[in-house]
Amino acid sequence: MDEFNKVATTPLEEWIEFLKTEKIRPDTTTPGLQEARRKMNFYSLSKAEQEAYRFYVDEFNIQKESVESGYDEGAAQASIKIARKMLAEGLPPEQIARITGLSPEYIDILK
Repeated sequence: MDEFNKVATTPLEEWIEFLKTEKIRPDTTTPGLQEARRKMNFYSLSKAEQEAYRFYVDEFNIQKESVESGYDEGAAQASIKIARKMLAEGLPPEQIARITGLSPEYIDILK
C-alpha cells in the first residue's frame, strides 16, 4: 500500500500519475506536462470563455506584431537618417552601406 501512495519522481511516473488522476504537480519540470496543464485549463472554460480567450490572444498577437513592425520601421528610418549625415560628411557609399546595413543601391538613391 505504501508503494501506491508514493510521490512520482521520474517523468514517466509523473505522466502515469497525471493519466490516473488528471492532476499535475505545481513544480513539475516533466516535458509536456506544463502544456497539458494549459490545455486542461483552457478546455475547462465554457465555450464563451474559450472564444473570449482566443479573441484576446489574437488581439495580443496583432498588437505585438504592430509594435515589432513599428520598431523595425523606426530602425530603418534611423539608418536612413545616419546614411544621409554620412553622405553629407563625404563618406564613400560602400562604407555607408557596410555601416548602416542599407544596400549600396539605396545609398545611391539618397545622394
